[in-house]
Amino acid sequence: MKRFRWWLWGLIPLALFAVLIWALFGGLGRNPRFIPSPLVGKPAPAFSLPSLYHPDQRISNADIRGRVVLVNVFASWCVACTEEAPVLDYLHRNGVAIYGLDYSDTRSAAKAWLKRYGNPYRAIAFDPRGEQALNWGIWGVPETFVIDRNGIIVRKFTGIITLEMAKTRVLPLVHKLEKEK
Repeated sequence: MKRFRWWLWGLIPLALFAVLIWALFGGLGRNPRFIPSPLVGKPAPAFSLPSLYHPDQRISNADIRGRVVLVNVFASWCVACTEEAPVLDYLHRNGVAIYGLDYSDTRSAAKAWLKRYGNPYRAIAFDPRGEQALNWGIWGVPETFVIDRNGIIVRKFTGIITLEMAKTRVLPLVHKLEKEK
Protein backbone atom coordinates (compact mmCIF):
# COMPACT_ATOMS: atom_id res chain seq x y z
CA MET A 1 0.00 0.00 0.00
CA LYS A 2 2.86 2.44 0.81
CA ARG A 3 4.41 1.76 -2.56
CA PHE A 4 1.17 2.77 -4.32
CA ARG A 5 0.99 6.06 -2.41
CA TRP A 6 4.53 7.06 -3.43
CA TRP A 7 3.74 6.19 -7.01
CA LEU A 8 0.52 8.25 -6.82
CA TRP A 9 2.37 11.23 -5.28
CA GLY A 10 4.90 10.99 -8.11
CA LEU A 11 2.14 11.35 -10.71
CA ILE A 12 0.67 14.56 -9.29
CA PRO A 13 3.70 16.78 -10.10
CA LEU A 14 4.00 15.10 -13.49
CA ALA A 15 0.32 15.78 -14.23
CA LEU A 16 0.67 19.42 -13.11
CA PHE A 17 3.73 19.82 -15.30
CA ALA A 18 1.82 18.37 -18.29
CA VAL A 19 -1.08 20.80 -17.71
CA LEU A 20 1.36 23.73 -17.51
CA ILE A 21 3.08 22.71 -20.76
CA TRP A 22 -0.30 22.29 -22.48
CA ALA A 23 -1.41 25.78 -21.33
CA LEU A 24 1.83 27.43 -22.44
CA PHE A 25 1.94 25.79 -25.87
CA GLY A 26 -1.77 26.39 -26.37
CA GLY A 27 -1.19 30.12 -25.98
CA LEU A 28 1.56 30.18 -28.60
CA GLY A 29 -0.90 29.55 -31.41
CA ARG A 30 -3.12 32.48 -30.49
CA ASN A 31 -2.92 36.02 -31.84
CA PRO A 32 -1.57 38.14 -28.96
CA ARG A 33 -3.19 41.28 -30.43
CA PHE A 34 -6.67 39.75 -30.35
CA ILE A 35 -8.54 40.86 -27.27
CA PRO A 36 -12.17 39.77 -27.41
CA SER A 37 -14.60 42.61 -26.87
CA PRO A 38 -17.90 42.09 -25.09
CA LEU A 39 -19.25 44.99 -27.18
CA VAL A 40 -19.09 43.14 -30.52
CA GLY A 41 -22.66 42.41 -31.61
CA LYS A 42 -24.07 45.12 -29.33
CA PRO A 43 -24.98 48.77 -29.92
CA ALA A 44 -22.15 51.27 -29.71
CA PRO A 45 -22.13 52.88 -26.25
CA ALA A 46 -24.17 56.05 -26.01
CA PHE A 47 -21.97 59.11 -26.05
CA SER A 48 -22.12 62.86 -26.46
CA LEU A 49 -18.78 64.65 -26.43
CA PRO A 50 -17.54 68.05 -27.56
CA SER A 51 -15.94 68.29 -30.97
CA LEU A 52 -12.17 68.67 -30.97
CA TYR A 53 -12.28 71.64 -33.35
CA HIS A 54 -15.62 73.14 -32.27
CA PRO A 55 -16.01 72.80 -28.47
CA ASP A 56 -19.52 74.28 -28.59
CA GLN A 57 -20.69 71.43 -30.89
CA ARG A 58 -21.34 67.87 -29.68
CA ILE A 59 -20.63 64.58 -31.43
CA SER A 60 -22.90 61.69 -30.51
CA ASN A 61 -24.29 58.34 -31.64
CA ALA A 62 -26.69 60.22 -33.91
CA ASP A 63 -23.70 61.32 -36.02
CA ILE A 64 -22.59 57.76 -36.77
CA ARG A 65 -25.95 56.04 -37.15
CA GLY A 66 -27.30 55.27 -40.62
CA ARG A 67 -23.98 54.49 -42.29
CA VAL A 68 -21.10 52.07 -41.92
CA VAL A 69 -18.31 53.80 -40.01
CA LEU A 70 -15.05 53.24 -38.23
CA VAL A 71 -14.57 54.80 -34.81
CA ASN A 72 -10.85 55.15 -34.21
CA VAL A 73 -9.57 55.89 -30.70
CA PHE A 74 -6.26 57.77 -30.86
CA ALA A 75 -4.09 60.29 -29.01
CA SER A 76 -1.28 62.66 -29.90
CA TRP A 77 1.03 60.99 -27.35
CA CYS A 78 0.48 57.55 -28.92
CA VAL A 79 3.50 56.40 -30.93
CA ALA A 80 1.52 53.56 -32.52
CA CYS A 81 -1.13 56.05 -33.68
CA THR A 82 1.56 57.84 -35.68
CA GLU A 83 2.37 54.57 -37.43
CA GLU A 84 -1.32 53.92 -38.12
CA ALA A 85 -2.06 57.42 -39.47
CA PRO A 86 -1.14 56.70 -43.14
CA VAL A 87 -3.33 53.58 -43.09
CA LEU A 88 -6.32 55.59 -41.85
CA ASP A 89 -5.63 58.07 -44.63
CA TYR A 90 -5.64 55.15 -47.12
CA LEU A 91 -9.01 53.97 -45.78
CA HIS A 92 -10.37 57.53 -45.96
CA ARG A 93 -9.22 57.85 -49.60
CA ASN A 94 -11.04 54.58 -50.31
CA GLY A 95 -14.34 56.00 -49.10
CA VAL A 96 -14.44 54.71 -45.52
CA ALA A 97 -16.18 57.06 -43.09
CA ILE A 98 -13.91 57.41 -40.04
CA TYR A 99 -14.79 59.18 -36.82
CA GLY A 100 -12.16 59.89 -34.20
CA LEU A 101 -12.23 59.70 -30.44
CA ASP A 102 -9.31 61.70 -29.05
CA TYR A 103 -8.41 59.95 -25.81
CA SER A 104 -6.80 61.53 -22.73
CA ASP A 105 -5.25 64.37 -24.67
CA THR A 106 -5.15 68.15 -24.90
CA ARG A 107 -6.79 70.09 -27.70
CA SER A 108 -3.60 71.85 -28.71
CA ALA A 109 -1.53 68.64 -28.83
CA ALA A 110 -4.23 66.78 -30.78
CA LYS A 111 -4.60 69.60 -33.32
CA ALA A 112 -0.83 69.83 -33.81
CA TRP A 113 -0.61 66.03 -34.24
CA LEU A 114 -3.42 66.03 -36.83
CA LYS A 115 -1.78 68.90 -38.70
CA ARG A 116 1.49 66.95 -38.85
CA TYR A 117 0.17 63.43 -39.61
CA GLY A 118 -3.09 64.18 -41.43
CA ASN A 119 -6.75 64.20 -40.54
CA PRO A 120 -8.78 61.35 -42.11
CA TYR A 121 -11.71 61.91 -39.73
CA ARG A 122 -15.16 63.25 -40.60
CA ALA A 123 -15.44 64.46 -37.01
CA ILE A 124 -13.45 64.02 -33.81
CA ALA A 125 -14.96 63.66 -30.36
CA PHE A 126 -12.76 65.07 -27.59
CA ASP A 127 -12.46 62.97 -24.40
CA PRO A 128 -9.71 64.74 -22.40
CA ARG A 129 -9.98 62.59 -19.26
CA GLY A 130 -10.67 59.30 -21.06
CA GLU A 131 -14.00 58.86 -19.30
CA GLN A 132 -16.02 57.90 -22.39
CA ALA A 133 -13.31 55.53 -23.55
CA LEU A 134 -14.04 53.37 -20.51
CA ASN A 135 -17.56 52.76 -21.85
CA TRP A 136 -16.01 51.52 -25.10
CA GLY A 137 -13.77 49.07 -23.23
CA ILE A 138 -10.57 50.74 -24.40
CA TRP A 139 -7.40 48.92 -23.33
CA GLY A 140 -5.03 51.34 -25.02
CA VAL A 141 -4.64 53.25 -28.23
CA PRO A 142 -5.08 52.86 -31.08
CA GLU A 143 -8.27 50.85 -31.13
CA THR A 144 -10.77 50.84 -33.96
CA PHE A 145 -14.41 49.75 -34.07
CA VAL A 146 -16.37 48.86 -37.21
CA ILE A 147 -19.99 49.91 -36.73
CA ASP A 148 -22.85 48.98 -39.06
CA ARG A 149 -25.74 51.20 -40.23
CA ASN A 150 -27.80 50.28 -37.17
CA GLY A 151 -25.12 51.38 -34.73
CA ILE A 152 -24.04 47.82 -33.90
CA ILE A 153 -20.34 47.11 -33.28
CA VAL A 154 -19.37 44.44 -35.79
CA ARG A 155 -15.63 44.22 -35.17
CA LYS A 156 -12.95 45.65 -32.92
CA PHE A 157 -9.29 46.01 -33.90
CA THR A 158 -6.92 46.41 -30.97
CA GLY A 159 -3.61 48.01 -31.85
CA ILE A 160 -2.34 49.27 -35.18
CA ILE A 161 -4.28 48.53 -38.33
CA THR A 162 -1.60 47.77 -40.89
CA LEU A 163 -1.97 48.43 -44.61
CA GLU A 164 -2.28 44.67 -45.16
CA MET A 165 -5.09 44.48 -42.59
CA ALA A 166 -6.80 47.48 -44.16
CA LYS A 167 -6.75 45.82 -47.58
CA THR A 168 -7.66 42.27 -46.52
CA ARG A 169 -9.90 42.76 -43.48
CA VAL A 170 -11.21 46.28 -43.01
CA LEU A 171 -12.17 47.27 -46.57
CA PRO A 172 -13.82 43.92 -47.40
CA LEU A 173 -15.81 44.07 -44.16
CA VAL A 174 -16.89 47.68 -44.74
CA HIS A 175 -17.91 46.92 -48.35
CA LYS A 176 -19.86 43.83 -47.22
CA LEU A 177 -21.69 45.83 -44.55
CA GLU A 178 -22.46 48.64 -47.01
CA LYS A 179 -24.18 46.15 -49.34
CA GLU A 180 -26.41 44.81 -46.58
CA LYS A 181 -29.81 46.40 -46.15
